[in-house]
Amino acid sequence: MRRRDITIGQLFSETVNNFPERVALRYSGNSITYGELDAVTDAKARELGDTRFAEIPANTKHRPAREMAEHIITYIAAVKSGKIAVFGKLTDEVRQAAEREATSNALSEAILFTSGTTGKPKAVLSNHYARINSAAAHIDALGATELDRFLLAIPLSHCFSLTANLISAITLGAAICIPDDRHTDNLLRCIERERCTIFNAVPTIFNSAAGRITTGNYDLSSLRTGFIGGAAYTPEFFRKVNNALAFNLIPGLGQTEGTAAYTFAPWTAPLNIRAETVGRVMDGIECKISERGEILIRGFCVAKVLNDSQMVDGDGWLHTGDCGFIDYDGYIHCAGRLKEVIIRGGENISPAEIEEAVVNTFPQIRECAVFSVPDPHFGEEICLCVAADETALSENQIRAGLATSLVEFKVPKYILIVSELPKTEVGKIAVGELKEQIQKL
Repeated sequence: MRRRDITIGQLFSETVNNFPERVALRYSGNSITYGELDAVTDAKARELGDTRFAEIPANTKHRPAREMAEHIITYIAAVKSGKIAVFGKLTDEVRQAAEREATSNALSEAILFTSGTTGKPKAVLSNHYARINSAAAHIDALGATELDRFLLAIPLSHCFSLTANLISAITLGAAICIPDDRHTDNLLRCIERERCTIFNAVPTIFNSAAGRITTGNYDLSSLRTGFIGGAAYTPEFFRKVNNALAFNLIPGLGQTEGTAAYTFAPWTAPLNIRAETVGRVMDGIECKISERGEILIRGFCVAKVLNDSQMVDGDGWLHTGDCGFIDYDGYIHCAGRLKEVIIRGGENISPAEIEEAVVNTFPQIRECAVFSVPDPHFGEEICLCVAADETALSENQIRAGLATSLVEFKVPKYILIVSELPKTEVGKIAVGELKEQIQKL
């Protein structure tokens, strides 16, 4: 898709003018056409007044569909009227930084906050140009058309959903379908009821969906494709979800600081490419691997981090924090987050490797998380938290099972069995919260 140098407001107006009768939103049995959405967002823009920023609540874990629709309306009203949409609460520090940046950059579009699963959330100021052209790359990878129906399984406060769902649908004049809430059953019922074709989500949501399919009766035959992103997963997990949902799952590597995904494999790519790589970098973006193995990117999609000056270096390279390598065909292989690597007695240990062993060895474990905890002798030790029926497995059984597939120093010293792992609002495992729980034991 060709590069566009317009604002999201202009993009929305184009779609309204070309397809006023097409359905834009579907929720709770209601339909709103693009023409109707135009009128509603104009009224909302007048209600917002002259304020520079329009705040949109980010806490939407299980909000009713009507509130999700209201968030879409507020966002569109904001960008149509030249305001900056803010997904969450704006502190004085971030406000001042945003005002300074917006003064020199008239294309400022939205402030989103990183998930903060392991540290302090970063405030990221994105721009219209990057959002629109990032969405175009997502559309190409999805092979999406105006006939597709996008399931809104993730709140707009996640850059992934804002770009791959809302802006992609607006670009095409396609429909966004909002479930009654984000419980797994209602997500699947929405796909069935609205005949959704595109399901973009984070791994934990896909994991729950794959598990629910085996026990529930759902017609998901309309599904064609969708992105998985926002957290690490294994090739085996990818294949499990791809096959359980009977659609062509797509990988992508991205982050809020990069507007959304910046690597893609098309939905038509062979399964081994989609499962084992995160695709190739999008057109117009440079990518390189640092000496530490970190993936660096540079180009139009790199957004402004308002409260962290070290994310982007003086040459414009975004330090993604992901590590990996690029193969001879240009496909990027991601090995996990650089800061999540556990260094135990001088040995570098990948949490993803241990998590993969857990999933392969114990099918009764629904999900797991591996991370480091301080140790006076080795510097760091390995901690494993699993979500399972607490009577199904013991710590000793898990440790013995992992010893058959992992070398001794990679077998977790600490194992915690819980009924559910804590999640952020977008469904990622809250590792920081888990670490706090461990420290209290």
